[in-house]
Amino acid sequence: MLMSSFRKTQILFLFATILLFSCEKFDQISDDPNLSLSFSVDTLIFDTVFTSVGSITKRFTVHNTHSKDLKISNIKLKGGEASSYRINIDGEATTNVDDVVIYSKDSLYIFARVLIDPTNSNAPIIIEDEIQFTTNGNEQEIKLLAWGQDAHFIIADQKANGKDFKSIAGPNEDIEWNNDKPYVIYGYAKVESSASLTIKEGTQIHFHNNSGLWIADDAELNIEGELGSEVVFQGDRFDPDYSDITNQWNEIIIEGGNSTHTINYAIIKNGRSGIILNNEVGNCNLEISNSIVSNMSEYGILCNNSNIEAYNNIISDCGTSLLESSGNNSITFIHSTFANYWHHSLREQESIIINGDNNTIADVYFGNSIVDGSMNEELKLSDDLNSSSQIIFNYTSLKTRKEATDILLFNEVVLNPQDLFKELNILVLLLNENSLVVDAGTTDLSDHFPYDLLNNDRSIAPDLGAIEYIAE
Repeated sequence: MLMSSFRKTQILFLFATILLFSCEKFDQISDDPNLSLSFSVDTLIFDTVFTSVGSITKRFTVHNTHSKDLKISNIKLKGGEASSYRINIDGEATTNVDDVVIYSKDSLYIFARVLIDPTNSNAPIIIEDEIQFTTNGNEQEIKLLAWGQDAHFIIADQKANGKDFKSIAGPNEDIEWNNDKPYVIYGYAKVESSASLTIKEGTQIHFHNNSGLWIADDAELNIEGELGSEVVFQGDRFDPDYSDITNQWNEIIIEGGNSTHTINYAIIKNGRSGIILNNEVGNCNLEISNSIVSNMSEYGILCNNSNIEAYNNIISDCGTSLLESSGNNSITFIHSTFANYWHHSLREQESIIINGDNNTIADVYFGNSIVDGSMNEELKLSDDLNSSSQIIFNYTSLKTRKEATDILLFNEVVLNPQDLFKELNILVLLLNENSLVVDAGTTDLSDHFPYDLLNNDRSIAPDLGAIEYIAE
């Protein structure tokens, strides 16, 4: 039976309508690079403490808020199959998918979970990855963040002075950190003005990239480590490959004010700078003893308008300088070892730098100490230091070509010795048996500090530096 002309017209109209609708939908997919996706979160955080392999599943949504459709040319988990994360995009388990269309005013669900073995002590504390979206040539990312071990987690939730931070102690509040679990800091942990933070022996503190400890004006920091139970500041990666990688975190910054800070038996390593004393007003005081600051990409200690009293310390291997002083400072180091054999890149600055001008007075004293390094000159003094400044090296080994002046005073100085240490590029620098610094100290100083960094007796014929030579 032949189809009627009316029926034919109906069918043709239907096909035309379908074709037109399809073309219109195709035409609605925008290629405008200025149109971006919107997300329900910018970071998906798994803050559960893991007690078994695996995690809960979390989700977020991807929104197209525009009046035209968008085609996401690629969605991928940047870590790929090697990632600790697994994702599911609109019901499909994948690590990489192409050409996903989100219609105008519509959304896409993405689910994620993380697989972590909590018994792996070498796993990083913080597990990271990103999901990357490419749309019309533009790339956007959602960060994935999970905790790999049981710890106290401090996650920044504010921003000021260019720092992401979390306030851990409010004004006039005194808090204490103990060694029950490690502390993991993501951003800066800030101690507010007039507050105090006491860190007890054996506490392990791990900083994520671009993180640090921030002590505000008039706040106080007290570190109470013990020999064999030191307080350790380091990065959050446990992998052996990261054991001597610098710049894994930022610094301990102390803003000053009228306050006194004490550090005893601390190990501060693998960051950008160890301790920054940045004092604009008041009289900031730091008492540091029996501590090690090592393997920093910039400074060991950076001091501005502050006072330092120190003994039995090792400051070593920093990319810029071990100690740099600016402004009106009173600095005393006794039985301390400064050794800069930085090997990660070319080092251009001297280990000890004393800056100043005619309006500032630098009062610096090294006694029974060592200043050594890989450069021929390890001491730099500003040319325009105030004439009242005094930089004294008393019973100290010093790597320098300088000669004594009215400002630079030498007394029983061992100049430019060779082969002082048994082994370099380690935290604890032990003296060679034949080092010229063995038995070279004065008991006038060692009587006040009769035991070295490792609790060896130095009451008779003390050596220079933080650690006595002990015959094997």
